[in-house]
Amino acid sequence: IKEDVTRLIESSEEAESMVYNMEKTLKEAIMESEIKGRQEGKQEGILEGRQKGRQEGRQEGILETAKNFIKQGVSLDIIAKATGLSKGELAQLS
Repeated sequence: IKEDVTRLIESSEEAESMVYNMEKTLKEAIMESEIKGRQEGKQEGILEGRQKGRQEGRQEGILETAKNFIKQGVSLDIIAKATGLSKGELAQLS
């Protein structure tokens, strides 16, 4: 019986050690995943910001070009075809 109790205690301590190591490993994996997720999110945000900035810059360029054409007396039909802006949008620039 003494041997059985000793084995039970040893296996209990071994089981506790295994559970502790598993918890530690799981916590480390979760932390690594969170860090990786933040980094990926940050990169994605940067890329989206750049893309949005480019789109806004293109639109500003189109509007500026349209304004210059209007000042030069170019037909609104021609400006609309060249820029993709509607006549309504061009009227607002006038």
